[in-house]
Amino acid sequence: MLFKWMTLLSVSFVLLGCQSTNLETATASQSKQTTLEEKARPLTEQFFVEHILEIEQETVDMMYEHYEFHDDGFTFTIEFNAIKNQLTDFYTVDQIETYIKGIYDQPNDYNEYLYAFPLGASVDIYDAHLMHHTNRVELIVESDFYYQPNPTIYELVLEDGKWKINGQRNITLPADIRFALTEDLANHGYEEIDSIDVTEDLDSFEDRLPYYKGEKDYPFEVQLSNQNKTLTGEFDPLTGRLSQLEE
Repeated sequence: MLFKWMTLLSVSFVLLGCQSTNLETATASQSKQTTLEEKARPLTEQFFVEHILEIEQETVDMMYEHYEFHDDGFTFTIEFNAIKNQLTDFYTVDQIETYIKGIYDQPNDYNEYLYAFPLGASVDIYDAHLMHHTNRVELIVESDFYYQPNPTIYELVLEDGKWKINGQRNITLPADIRFALTEDLANHGYEEIDSIDVTEDLDSFEDRLPYYKGEKDYPFEVQLSNQNKTLTGEFDPLTGRLSQLEE
C-alpha cells in the first residue's frame, strides 16, 4: 500500500512538473507575444502620448513619494543617484543630469509639478503632432494647464530598445506673450504699454502648429499709452523672445 501511494505521489509530482513547465512555457510565450505586439505597434502620436504619459506619471509618483515639507521649505528625502537609478529606463543620462537634476536641486519649484511634467499631471490632452527625424522623434503636445492649452515639445531617442525622453521644452502661447515681451520692449525704451495683441487668428491647434514647429513667429501689435504710436513686430514662441520690432 505504501508503495502504491508513493507511486501515485511520484506520478502527481511529475504531472505537476509538466503542468508547471507548460505554464512557464505558456507565460514565456505570452510575454514574447506581448513584446512582439509592442514592437509592432505603429509609432503614431497616440503611441508616444501614451508612452510619455506613463513615464511622467511614474516619475511624479516616485518623486512625490520622497518629497516633504520642512521648516525651511520643501526637500527631497532621497539621494539623487537613487532617483537616477529609477529613471534610467525612461530618460537618457543627459536628460536626467540636466532636467531632472535641475528639479532635484530646486525642490521648492517642483511643487508646481504640473509645469515640470505636464502630461503626468494633465487632466486632458488636447492634441499632438509627431515629427520623425533620423534616430529620434519630436512630439508637440497640447495638454491642459489650468484650463488653458499648454504646448510642450518632447524629443525621444531609441536607446537600449526603449524610447527615452532626451529633452523637453515649453512653448509660449499667444496669450502669454504680453508678459514675455514686457522686458524686451523696456530694453528698447518702451515701458508704458497699453495693449499687446497677436494679429492673427490662432484659435485652433492647426493654426498654432506652424508656430510651435518654429516655421513662423507670432505677429503682434503694441499700443503705447504715453505716445500716439503703434508698434508691430514678431515674437519667437520657441525662445520666448522678441525677434522683430518696427515703429
